[in-house]
Amino acid sequence: MKRILFLLLFLPGFSQAADFEWTPRVQQAYLDIFKLKLNKGRQELAPELKTNGVALYLDDYADMLSLLLTEDRKAYESMEKNGEKRLQQLEDMDEDSPWNRCLRAEIRLHWAFVKIKFGKEVPGAWDIIKAYKLLDENARKFPQLRTIKKPWGCCTC
Repeated sequence: MKRILFLLLFLPGFSQAADFEWTPRVQQAYLDIFKLKLNKGRQELAPELKTNGVALYLDDYADMLSLLLTEDRKAYESMEKNGEKRLQQLEDMDEDSPWNRCLRAEIRLHWAFVKIKFGKEVPGAWDIIKAYKLLDENARKFPQLRTIKKPWGCCTC
């Protein structure tokens, strides 16, 4: 019940744009990923990865969790390009959606944490700066959007 309430409060606007939908499949994947059932969550997301920005974001979240928890350098090297591919996919989605820049910033932060964890501090810092710029632009365009406060706080600390 608490998770459903969290979903309703935290992500109410994802259904506002067709490219950023919080579908039942994505909701199930979210629950699986946060239970650390990463492979199961990824399987749920697979059908939506080409068309749904929220699915891309959660797939990236699964990569970040996997890399931070396992500290597997070979896995890091093989997944390193995934973030950029997802960012490119998001850039091709609805530019007028407040979720576009917000999710791109979140993915930048995911990879900043991962890069710093694996000793790439300068590229990690650049990702934080890029995330901040995306969030700053979003704050100017969509001042009513509250969900940017969490990633923005990470950038300003």
